[in-house]
Amino acid sequence: MIKTTNIEGLLIVEGGQTFEDDRGFFREPFRRNEFEEALGKLWVHVQENQAYSKKNVLRGIHVAPWDKFIYVPFGEVLVVIVDLRKDSPTFKEIFKMKIGTSNKVKLFIPAGLGNSYLILSEEAVYEYQVNQYYSAGMEHGVAYNDPDLAIDWEAENPILSEKDQQNMSLKEYLRSDSLVGS
Repeated sequence: MIKTTNIEGLLIVEGGQTFEDDRGFFREPFRRNEFEEALGKLWVHVQENQAYSKKNVLRGIHVAPWDKFIYVPFGEVLVVIVDLRKDSPTFKEIFKMKIGTSNKVKLFIPAGLGNSYLILSEEAVYEYQVNQYYSAGMEHGVAYNDPDLAIDWEAENPILSEKDQQNMSLKEYLRSDSLVGS
């Protein structure tokens, strides 16, 4: 089943039924035909990325000119998505969801949305597919703790990369030449 969210174009892909027994589980998280029907266009990913992180690591908020299809096969993650497309009817809307081992969904994140996540478990693996090859300088960052967004991260003192510590404020991003998907 594929569900819409409060942000235009952001989709929750629940996948098929999970079959569990004493050996573990089996599930089918994705079927291209169902996804493309819900998306209204073809989906072809050209690159797949994987990040391993430890508890309390926060990555983002990253804004890119490519679509992302994310999945957390191991661990628990709080995903926070912000609509940063200036011309979008859901501009500045925020979507939050815990995904991972206990909630085995995938999220489709259109270009121009801010993507970020916080690791809730001791460790987690965050995987995503994109429909364009990575190109340095094309992705931009907005501060995770921007007061205009006022995101409740449910964590104190998250661990950020040096790069993410330098992310712009929302106001700086909106005034810059960095806007994606507007």
